[in-house]
Amino acid sequence: MVGATKETPVHVPKQEIPQPPAALNVKITTPLVFAVLIGWSVIAGRLTAAQLDEQAITKRVKDDARAMSGSLLPDPERLGEQWKRPWETPAAAQFPISDWHRKQGINNAEDLFWYTAFTLQSQLPFGLSESEAAALYDDFGEMFARQGGGQTGMTQRQFLGYTLAQRQDEDASAAQKAANMWTVAARGLALQYENAAKGGQTDVRQKLAIEMFSARFAGLSDEQFKAAWVRQMTLVRRYTTMAYERARNWHARTPVNWQGITMTREDEAKAAAEPVCAAIVRLRLVDEERCDELTDLDAADARLFAERLAAAVRASAQSRVQSAQLALDRDIESARQHNTQSALEGMGWRQKIETQKAALEKIVVSVTPKLFGDNSYVIRVTGVSPDPPNTQFGMYTGWIRKGPALAEVSLSGTFPPEELDRDMDHILAELDAKLASYDSCPAKRLDVMQTVPDVTAPAPVARAADANPPRAQADAGTAPAPLPPATPPPAALPAPPNPASAPPPAVNQPPATLESVRQRVWKNDLKGALADSIALAAANPNDIQARALRGGLELLAGDPRTGLSEAEALIKASPNDVWMWVLHAQALLRNNNAAAARQSLARAKQLDPNLVPNLYNQANQILSAGVPAMAHLQYTTTLAADPNLSGAYYGLGFACSQLGMKEQAIQAFEHYLRLDPYSAYAQTVRQEVERLNR
Repeated sequence: MVGATKETPVHVPKQEIPQPPAALNVKITTPLVFAVLIGWSVIAGRLTAAQLDEQAITKRVKDDARAMSGSLLPDPERLGEQWKRPWETPAAAQFPISDWHRKQGINNAEDLFWYTAFTLQSQLPFGLSESEAAALYDDFGEMFARQGGGQTGMTQRQFLGYTLAQRQDEDASAAQKAANMWTVAARGLALQYENAAKGGQTDVRQKLAIEMFSARFAGLSDEQFKAAWVRQMTLVRRYTTMAYERARNWHARTPVNWQGITMTREDEAKAAAEPVCAAIVRLRLVDEERCDELTDLDAADARLFAERLAAAVRASAQSRVQSAQLALDRDIESARQHNTQSALEGMGWRQKIETQKAALEKIVVSVTPKLFGDNSYVIRVTGVSPDPPNTQFGMYTGWIRKGPALAEVSLSGTFPPEELDRDMDHILAELDAKLASYDSCPAKRLDVMQTVPDVTAPAPVARAADANPPRAQADAGTAPAPLPPATPPPAALPAPPNPASAPPPAVNQPPATLESVRQRVWKNDLKGALADSIALAAANPNDIQARALRGGLELLAGDPRTGLSEAEALIKASPNDVWMWVLHAQALLRNNNAAAARQSLARAKQLDPNLVPNLYNQANQILSAGVPAMAHLQYTTTLAADPNLSGAYYGLGFACSQLGMKEQAIQAFEHYLRLDPYSAYAQTVRQEVERLNR
């Protein structure tokens, strides 16, 4: 909406930025926003296999995993009294089991854990025979053709290569997996920045994935490729997983107290301050005859591996910071050309980027060899996340291999680091004891130089001169950079509409300002913001920003016809202001005139070629700030300008859901899946549709 700005972290997934893979476990309370990874996506949606009973295989694997967990994974009692499995926590005991759950075979919280871990997770099955793996290969190819996969830009061979690479990385050691994740992240973010600097496409996720996965198997014939696919799918014979949670005060972390009385805000604050730790253990048993296909990180290579992995982590973060700087520079230049203020600069991006740069120096990567099993070590990535600034984060992964048994531990939490170190060693020691019965076998030595290639962030492009550099950064005695020539002042605006329903001013309340109105918007008090904006526009009839803010709020919380009248007056008074044309388009959309709205957006795109990504990014920020009505309007406007922007349907679905617009939310999510059925977010969307349909 025109006239509303706010400095707020963006938590809605951006379409052009891939998100961290699920296998990466970061600190519970502070997601690692800046280290955006390109992950290996699992097959989007459940298999519609013609030759293979996928549901039967999933049940077989789940039942086997449940049986394995009791004998091969650590017992919570041996970890300590503060540790619990998910279904043993006080919160789980209060989880209501509905008729829907019972229809799925979920009769208690433990059933729910296993259902979530396997049935809801769209994953490639484990424990396949060669004939089953060959049938699955054929089914995937048929599914790709049946669902129009060629429209995604991938060939069937590339799609199957995508699934093979995903399984290779899933079956890899913790060191190999971390190297793959951060190397691809560094390359992807660097390519994204370079393309953006050249004015090209920034969504390089699919292009990079296709290139990298195709390179792995480029020299294979179709027959050899299928044989490699089948062989990889049959490497892991059995699989299980378990989650463990630790808290010193479980009662304090329970949503309600023991008497069933909802917590007060003070209680909630105390609960949030209580330290917590979570551990995810994944155990794979591979074919005992194929140990020579596994890789070990030699203790002598740990330091070199840590150094090269740290370079990849820093390169990823640096490219992210450079992309933010590029966006700010371009926004400043666009504002200069239109004689307006930079929206990003007004949101504090300049200071935010400086904070991000300082945070790069605080990233630390360590790799500590351990003496468990045949090969064991702990990888730790710690530092201060630049986005949001000054937020501690951590990636803490333990690894142990004993013969054909591969165990990975992902640990995260808010306990002091020395306690997390002890927790990791304790869990690895328990796993070592559980896996002692497996015979040792040799594996290949991990080639560090090949596994973690040199990656660097691209050189930053030359920056445009700042329109309004901060005075604190100016040299003594130097005048600020001159502003561009002033444009003629707009013609006097007609008096703003003054509907009879306008509320009287409050007694002893200071007069409204642009900032106070915006603050009410960001508190989601749209009615109150509208009342203040009416008074503000009446007191300042020639203030374009006040009039625009009032017009936008009429569309959200008042009379759309009044909003259209304001927008009509504003485009006449300021015909070269892109955001007045956006407001005009929004007003036309609210008044059910989509054809005319598209014409206004076409004029806006002439004034600003970057209009669509700007609208999309603003919509994401607005949704994450908790103003769904305004986000709904912004996503709708974005789609009117570009109906094929899949990410806008993703955000629109959640905005509609928050507004209680259930049917519209489902329609938006289904449209997203039609446009991008193989994305990393497809499974999340399917689960949301399933929830809305209950």
